[in-house]
Amino acid sequence: MHFFDFITRVCSENILYVGIFIILVVFSGSAAYWLQKRHTTREIDAIAMQERHLYRALAEQMQAAEQLRMVNHDAKNELFVLQGFLERGETAQALAYVADLTDREPLDGD
Repeated sequence: MHFFDFITRVCSENILYVGIFIILVVFSGSAAYWLQKRHTTREIDAIAMQERHLYRALAEQMQAAEQLRMVNHDAKNELFVLQGFLERGETAQALAYVADLTDREPLDGD
C-alpha cells in the first residue's frame, strides 16, 4: 500500500464520519427546534385560554356591577319619593308607597 492510498483511505473514512456527524447535528437541532416550538405553542394556547376565562369573568363582574348600580339608583329614587311624602306630611301616601314597594297591605296611618 502506498502512502497516497493510505491518505486517501483515511480521508474518505473521516469524511464519511464527518458527514454522518453533520447530519446527526442538523437532525438533532431540528428536533430540538420542533420540540421547543411545540412547547411554546402549547404555552401560548394555555395563556390564551386563561385570558378568555379572565375576560368572561371580568365581563360578568362588570355586568353585576352595572346591575348593582341600577338597583342603587332605583332605591335612591324610591327613597326620594318617600321623603317627599313625609316632608309634605302625607303619611298615608308614604305608607301606601312603602306597602306597594314591599307588596304588603298598607298599615293604618294618620
